[in-house]
Amino acid sequence: MTDKSLKEHLAHFGLLTCNSTSTMPNITDLGFSWSDATNLIDKHELFYCKSHKNRTTYLSPEAYYLIKKYKKQKPMNAQAKQIYQLLEQNEMETIELKAVSFMKQTEYKKAFDFLLKERYITAIRNGRILNPNWSTYVYAAAEKWESYTPEPTLGPNSKEQLIALLSVFMTDREIKNFLD
Repeated sequence: MTDKSLKEHLAHFGLLTCNSTSTMPNITDLGFSWSDATNLIDKHELFYCKSHKNRTTYLSPEAYYLIKKYKKQKPMNAQAKQIYQLLEQNEMETIELKAVSFMKQTEYKKAFDFLLKERYITAIRNGRILNPNWSTYVYAAAEKWESYTPEPTLGPNSKEQLIALLSVFMTDREIKNFLD
């Protein structure tokens, strides 16, 4: 498959995960590859986060902005704020970010995962290629991604639009929990 096919899938369904869940297939289940996702990350046509069940989640621009509008972010603690401020200033791979944050591994991981879950940060582009099916990411504050990917025009029924996107893979209860 191609990154265009993945882009079309995301435009239609809004989100996709890297790993299968009981209700949502992963990118390989649908015939897409790691490079399809990273190509869209490089083009800023996919928002990388961990918003769905703390798993790697790929959002279309429309889904990202709809979620941003209706799902409040939890406030950052001191460690998360420190990492976020570093990424506001510079794009970095995790190895660099860990080094300049001077945090213990457990503190760093907890803060970094929180920032991904709450959509404060994202992968802004591909990093080092580790093998044909895997690479590192370069991360930045979500606002940097937004500067490349302007908010689409959201209609007057945008909350219903978000619920329709989420209902493909989530029950009403899961949607309520996700948006709370």
